[in-house]
Amino acid sequence: MGDYDKQIDEHLDHNLDASRRIRNLAENTQEMAVKGAETLQSQGEQLRKARDQQRELKTELKEAEKELSFLDRCCFCLLCGSDPKKKESKSESQTEATHQDLKVCAPERTVQTSGNIKRVTEDAREVEIDENVGFIQMYAENLKDIAHGLNKELDSQNELIETMAEENLGAQASLNRAKDKTDKILNK
Repeated sequence: MGDYDKQIDEHLDHNLDASRRIRNLAENTQEMAVKGAETLQSQGEQLRKARDQQRELKTELKEAEKELSFLDRCCFCLLCGSDPKKKESKSESQTEATHQDLKVCAPERTVQTSGNIKRVTEDAREVEIDENVGFIQMYAENLKDIAHGLNKELDSQNELIETMAEENLGAQASLNRAKDKTDKILNK
């Protein structure tokens, strides 16, 4: 082998090793992204369960307020007339946070040779380098799709958190009204 052939051989070996390392990094990055997406999706499910529990509590609070209103009119011996101060409150319209399931698994793509490698020796190393570059391109596209899904899930969860915070304020106001009514009843 001449010096030129030896240099080509060394460069091919170096490029092959580099393409293998980059491919492994891309595979590991995709695995971590999928695990992160699964964790985020689990968090979203927990948030939705908490929202449902919060809504059940709100319903129970409204029922308790009705019962307190009844007790407020009661003399404990006779049922008194309705409270003229009582005002009916309009029920709030609630917006339901929509959730689109996050695709945890990256879409399958067929890997083709990239066609980006100019072949010099036409040996198996060049073919593997070209395949590795094709895999790297596929992983990059998968990561882009995962990032897009993560962004949608985060937006959905942020909207849900904002809705829950607003509902918590309403629940706190209901609790304060119920406490005031209870104090009023007990101090009769």
